[in-house]
Amino acid sequence: MDKKLTGEIGFEEYSKAWKITKASDVAVAKRIFAFMDKDKAHGDTDVLHFQEWAVMTYDFCTLREEGVVQWTFSLFDADQNRRLSVEEFKEMARVTLG
Repeated sequence: MDKKLTGEIGFEEYSKAWKITKASDVAVAKRIFAFMDKDKAHGDTDVLHFQEWAVMTYDFCTLREEGVVQWTFSLFDADQNRRLSVEEFKEMARVTLG
């Protein structure tokens, strides 16, 4: 993904590497990217550093089933009201089940 070998990527590079082109998939990918991008305190919201990706990957891979469910839920609860609307649920089903 990191073609410039800088140790960081922007969302455009991220989505290109994962071949994310559908508008509906882009919305979910942006939430995943934002979830991994922890350096928001410094105003750095459009760049993902390798360390952020590595920490998120480790965290995700060590989650138990309940944690994976909560993480997945948080990605599709776009308005963060702790409930999935019918549209949010359909989007989650489409992305996770194809």
